Amino acid sequence: MPPKSGPGPPFPGCLRAPSAEPRLAMAVSEMATESTFDALVQLTHRFFWCLDEFRYDELQGLMREDAVWHRQGKVLAGRAQIRAALEERPRSQRIRHVVTNPFIAEQSAGTARMIAYMIGYRADEGVSRPAPQTIDGPLRFLLVETRFVHADGRWWIADQRAIPEFEFRNALPAR
Repeated sequence: MPPKSGPGPPFPGCLRAPSAEPRLAMAVSEMATESTFDALVQLTHRFFWCLDEFRYDELQGLMREDAVWHRQGKVLAGRAQIRAALEERPRSQRIRHVVTNPFIAEQSAGTARMIAYMIGYRADEGVSRPAPQTIDGPLRFLLVETRFVHADGRWWIADQRAIPEFEFRNALPAR
């Protein structure tokens, strides 16, 4: 059967053909290359895996010496402050950060900014237990914004902030 002719419902803005209007169009040269995107996603996933596995030396090796991490309402500047905050994390917890929907929001020579969503899951009964652990639900949903710098032949995390968007009632402490 031939397709129906005539206009259908309009596409939402994000699905329409790119506009020739300069403020809405992004030149192909400004878009992140697939290899850059893949490298930044891989770096982000490795960062959170190292965090989940308490592999702090590896985690810090992904960050610039002068990196800034906006974490849990604190601004941690440099590896020493970041390491001190990490060492305060209870080793009895099992935590997983699920990072999804990443995209390159900006890119210029030697820098890029990626935005992604993250859901955190945590179990902590005060003692380490083997997996699987039973939990009531996610801890929180965050918007993660990371600025990367390309230097010495590789990408580094220069600045990262995780902004809570949703808290889950089951994860809140008892009042």
